[in-house]
Amino acid sequence: MNPDRPVEPVAVDPVADPEAAGQARPTDDPRELSAPDPADVPTVVSVEATSDGETVVAADAEPPAPDWTAPDPPSRRGRGLRWIGTFTASFVAASIIVSSVGAAAIYGYRSAYDGRIPHGVDVGGVDVSGLDPASAEQRVAAAFASMTTGTIVLDAPFDDARIEFANFGRSVDAAAAADRAMAVAKDGDVFDQTLASARTAIDGVTIAPTVSLDPGLLSDAINRAVRRFERPARDAIVTSTPEGVLIQPGRAGLTVDREAIFGAALDQVGRAGAPASIVIPVSPTTIEPALTDSEAEAARQAVERMVQPIVVRHGEESWRVGAATVRPWIVVVPTGDGRVVYDIDREQVEVALKKLRSKIDREPVNAAYLTSKSGRVIGVKAGRNGRTIDAPLTSERIARAVISRAYGVTAESAKAAIVAVEPKLSTAEAEKTAPLLKMISSHTTWFPYGERNYYGANIWIPGRIINGKVLAPGETFNFFKVVGFPSASRGFGMGGAIINGKSEPTGALAGGICSNSTTLFNAAAKAGLKLGARAPHYYYIDRYPLGLDATVLFSSGGGGQNLTFTNDTKYPILIVNRNWRVGSRGYVRYEMWSVPNGRKVRFSRPIVKNIRPAGTDVLYTSALPPGVSRQEESAHDGMDVWVTRTVTEANGKVSKLTIYSHYRRVDGLILRGKAATGDNL
Repeated sequence: MNPDRPVEPVAVDPVADPEAAGQARPTDDPRELSAPDPADVPTVVSVEATSDGETVVAADAEPPAPDWTAPDPPSRRGRGLRWIGTFTASFVAASIIVSSVGAAAIYGYRSAYDGRIPHGVDVGGVDVSGLDPASAEQRVAAAFASMTTGTIVLDAPFDDARIEFANFGRSVDAAAAADRAMAVAKDGDVFDQTLASARTAIDGVTIAPTVSLDPGLLSDAINRAVRRFERPARDAIVTSTPEGVLIQPGRAGLTVDREAIFGAALDQVGRAGAPASIVIPVSPTTIEPALTDSEAEAARQAVERMVQPIVVRHGEESWRVGAATVRPWIVVVPTGDGRVVYDIDREQVEVALKKLRSKIDREPVNAAYLTSKSGRVIGVKAGRNGRTIDAPLTSERIARAVISRAYGVTAESAKAAIVAVEPKLSTAEAEKTAPLLKMISSHTTWFPYGERNYYGANIWIPGRIINGKVLAPGETFNFFKVVGFPSASRGFGMGGAIINGKSEPTGALAGGICSNSTTLFNAAAKAGLKLGARAPHYYYIDRYPLGLDATVLFSSGGGGQNLTFTNDTKYPILIVNRNWRVGSRGYVRYEMWSVPNGRKVRFSRPIVKNIRPAGTDVLYTSALPPGVSRQEESAHDGMDVWVTRTVTEANGKVSKLTIYSHYRRVDGLILRGKAATGDNL
């Protein structure tokens, strides 16, 4: 080529006509290329722009000697060399054409590769030149399909676990590789990109493949797999039972560092060149139980020191609680840090103290009024404080003493917490009110003296027990609590009772006692006191006020019918009893003495309804002499009765109470002796 001859600008498409651009036509096999004619080898030129805007192309005077050898297929370098001749010629032609139609030539070149990967680009050795992104992604995914197949082996000394790559979605990131391949030679303006494409075609560009996986799924798979290597520690258990101290041995646990295993696994599977089998060593760590067997044995010995008798003391008095009672109180509690603490079940201690109450507690004694035979108050008998044990506080003291033994302290006793209980009527109050006491009510009942009431004893004995009883303001009188359970040792005997609707002359112990309770009830009712438990007899007995009788029943099991009333005044009430006999009649009387309070009491006339008249039957019997009759059962009409009591206070306040009684009908029975022969008319 003559450098002095001007160059005619020619528009050449280096892609459409590579021969016209001075390039060697590409072939499928680069080895088929022949050595070029030296006259056709392009001269090294430089392109410069003149001040008037024209382009001057200057050729070197001494071009380099051609040195051409066929490339070695099929390496990446071979692909680059295959294009050296073609693209170099195209590049020289493009440089010449720039002077007049360079822009058009470059546009034509870029249009041919628009939306495709430049030549000379591969992904980890997989050629993706000239492919669109979707095709490149498919080719890369197919070429590296083996990355989805493999196993992580978690290798522990006593076992192993396996996690397949598919469990956490391991594969080649084909989309990212295609995107990176498309981005090659895309920096700068059009001219810069054209030059970059030339360099890529000559030198080649390799995109390193990357791995795609789901770290969350990998973490979940590892957490599931390592469970076979782990086990929780089991604490030793110390239990105090009535039979002794029991120890359940503990067991060490195992754990693994899950974060470290995950980190090691993620590091290896994240590498594109990772092997198909990845081994991760796993070294479980021993977890000691919070309470070991040796510590449990020490706890057992501590419990045995606690299981000793404890003495509850108060002054010179003492009460012993045995070791067998103490043992179930003890509770052993592990703290979670290798220790145990000891506690006492306070509720069980209080149960034990309840059994001692009969020995420790003492009822207060009210002050009493001394009376003359006429009932006049002549003096005061001093009262006395009672006492009771404060069970919660005493239980706490006992617990502290017993627990201290576990730590080597010798504690044989605990101090009882005793609380004084003042009487409801103090001596001072009794002395103050004694001169002011007056009889505010009374009631007297007669009864047939005989075997039906154990000759008066079943009626008079309760009266003597009740006599002198003082009810403090607000205190409730309880008949059987005051009188106690009747027994033969206390002087009670068999007497009359109503059993299954029939009178039994000697059918019950303390029979006839209802004459006493009825008398006391009427005295309380006349005083206007607040009435409580009360019930009428089975049938009406005409010795009692209609609708105002009060029966009491008792049984060894604690059942029956009681009589109660309450002192609802602001002054103490003294109950005075009197008993006497006149011929075949016995008498019982109750008087209520108190400071007069201005209370007035009135009873209505009984309202009687639903009368059910009773009859009398005659039964002839050879057990009686002929013509001799005996009333075996009296006739009693059935009826319903209402009596209203009206109480008017000193301040004018009025209260009413209607007392209801239901009486059943009982037919009478007369036994009459019959003759040995003949009829009895």
